[in-house]
Amino acid sequence: MQLEPLPRRSFLKLGLMTGAVAVAALNGCTDAVTSFSGARRTPYGTLLILDEEQARTMEAFAETVVPSAKDFPSAREARVVQRLDEELFFVSGNIAADVKTVLDVLEWMPVAYGYFSRFSRLSPDKRLAFLNGTKNTGSATVRAVIHNCRMICFNLYYGHQSTWAAIGYDGPFSGIPEQLGEQRRYYAELIGSAQSKG
Repeated sequence: MQLEPLPRRSFLKLGLMTGAVAVAALNGCTDAVTSFSGARRTPYGTLLILDEEQARTMEAFAETVVPSAKDFPSAREARVVQRLDEELFFVSGNIAADVKTVLDVLEWMPVAYGYFSRFSRLSPDKRLAFLNGTKNTGSATVRAVIHNCRMICFNLYYGHQSTWAAIGYDGPFSGIPEQLGEQRRYYAELIGSAQSKG
């Protein structure tokens, strides 16, 4: 059986994607083995699970995909990164490691598509062009990374009260102010104590 040679461009693309996935997987494995090591102060808020690079990637993705009309808040105003970190704090370590790996893969994915920069370092226009360029990809991995990041982002963004007026949502019918549950209060206490020590 004669195999057709792989074109150079396809070979390089495959090599870069494989390398990025391997690095992200190794990073995810070390994260899964290590335990919660305390809060980190970052430009994206005090974080317990995400590192600064993953937070930068998520915020760059969110700022690219959420509406930019004047009535809509920014991803930072809607606390997308902070809420993701909070949600990851309460899920199993395997799930948190998977989400972090997805963010690591997203960060390096543009390199495999001919961009000479990581995702969070691209200009907003180039980020949007990259995401639009992956719409019809045949790669199940690329589709999974992009669509899962989009789903997480939209759930967190539109779940924040600051976005409700822009989409015409009046809020809960009960009219009762939000009450934090035990988990969210615990997370807030951890963040607050870390900020008071810093």
